[in-house]
Amino acid sequence: MIARMSKSLRRLLELAAEKIGVRTRRSLTRQRNQSDAEWAAEVQAFMQEVGEGPEASLPDPGRSYPATSQSWKIEPFGKTASVPYKETFTSEEFEKLKRGLVPEAMEDKWFIYFENAELFLHRSWTGKGVFRARLKEEANGGATVIEAACAGQDPELDEEYKAELLHFLIGNLLLNRQLPYPKHLDEKERVPGMIQHAFSGSGYPEKTYRDE
Repeated sequence: MIARMSKSLRRLLELAAEKIGVRTRRSLTRQRNQSDAEWAAEVQAFMQEVGEGPEASLPDPGRSYPATSQSWKIEPFGKTASVPYKETFTSEEFEKLKRGLVPEAMEDKWFIYFENAELFLHRSWTGKGVFRARLKEEANGGATVIEAACAGQDPELDEEYKAELLHFLIGNLLLNRQLPYPKHLDEKERVPGMIQHAFSGSGYPEKTYRDE
């Protein structure tokens, strides 16, 4: 009971201090591109600077990388349909895929994690599972997509287009490839780039996708 009261009182003091421009506490957030060694060095430097007193706040493990299924509130996948997404990744790219993506701002529309040889992509706002891709690790440390799927049934979007969307998300959100957004020919928008922003929170150049 005393511990709970102490924690609550501390938080009230922190909020009051922040309102008058005083920071009573410092914390760390692990960045997506930090290696384990870089992260360990940053934590060590942080602890040496602030000590182990009450002002030191170590990061929430759930916000650290690599992302896991426990890093975000998610919903289980429902029925899925296969999409023709096939790709091979280098060992360096595969390591980036396994780090995933934990949302940090409203513009981050996706939560992504790798678990049990599968890459899962969930909408960050709702936790809904949308895409999943199973990978096979190769002898050289890289990986190959052996199957992929998309949740839900949308007769207006063909499976090839869904594969294009998955290719766009993985390539840009995880690998920084700067790929153009595949805007569907039938999509109409009042403001250019509005559909892409709603989908991925990004503003990459766009290309027109046409059903064959």
